[in-house]
Amino acid sequence: MTPELQERIRKNRENALKIQAERKRKLEEKQRQADSASTSASAFEHTKKPRTKEDSGCGERSKPRKEVEDCEEWEWGLPELITKKEAVTMYCVPEGTLAVCQVAAKDNPRHKGWAPMKLYRRTEVRERAYERHGGKERLIEERSKRQKRKLAKELCGADQIFAPR
Repeated sequence: MTPELQERIRKNRENALKIQAERKRKLEEKQRQADSASTSASAFEHTKKPRTKEDSGCGERSKPRKEVEDCEEWEWGLPELITKKEAVTMYCVPEGTLAVCQVAAKDNPRHKGWAPMKLYRRTEVRERAYERHGGKERLIEERSKRQKRKLAKELCGADQIFAPR
């Protein structure tokens, strides 16, 4: 790779990082404004109810107590049906495990002529993931280990791009 090309890649990367930081700043600013608006609107309320598992989609009152305790905080309020990609990445289960799970078919939203989407029940995938990894804590460890491995791989690739030759 020529030095000119490397310099161009470096400048493009810097510009992309600047744009990304600016978008993140704008998003945080919008969230602060929304929070301040909701705070002023809730000033008339005497007590503000804290968010609980019972308020979320994960721990509905009709579900057994054990299932509510098994949820992770990030799962609160998420839909019950999930895609294959989400099941594999967030619950660290292989495709073979998903093959034995119950599937709900839904028309593909991207194109009506394509094959229908396969959606899995979050609770069933979570149970199988806990069973496979040995519980909630072990699944969390496995997920963080995979994320660290992915980040290290991406950083290694970035180092090779910007390494002087």
